[in-house]
Amino acid sequence: MLGITAQALSVRLDNDYLRISAPNLEFLTDKPLARLMDGNTVGFLGQLTISSGSDRIVQARSIAHFAFSYDIWTERFKVTLVTPQLNTHELPPSAKNLTRGAAQAWCLDQLKIDLAHIPADRPIWVRLEIRSEDPRETAGIVGEPGISLSGLIALFSHPVKNQQVHLIEEISLKISDLRKPPL
Repeated sequence: MLGITAQALSVRLDNDYLRISAPNLEFLTDKPLARLMDGNTVGFLGQLTISSGSDRIVQARSIAHFAFSYDIWTERFKVTLVTPQLNTHELPPSAKNLTRGAAQAWCLDQLKIDLAHIPADRPIWVRLEIRSEDPRETAGIVGEPGISLSGLIALFSHPVKNQQVHLIEEISLKISDLRKPPL
């Protein structure tokens, strides 16, 4: 796998997908972390977008809703991808017995974009956005019939409340540069 890194965000190609990692990005902090330590389940929303052109028109998007829990006895985290999986009746993917860093990395690894949706020869912007869930905001988005993806996308256009964790990382690159071997 080849990749490019800038600030906290690393971008790499993984077969037919663009994937990201951010080992130094900490989003499981502050009030959401305190709520987890108190035995509550805490939700996070993640969005990975690819845009291009001077107007930064979105070419592709991956969006996910994660539910975190914390085992006070083992001091480890469990994360479940709550976003519906298309064309499958399997249980949602999850990972357990994770350290805080591993739980955060697992979430970022779930965000991927098919390379077929990304222009290979022009500069693109890869943008990662993570925010802690405000249950009052997601009440109409997460419900009995499932999760409204258009509602999740719209949620990212709302201002963040001061008790929410909200992180944005962005990098500009060309897919063709990712395919070049490092010097």
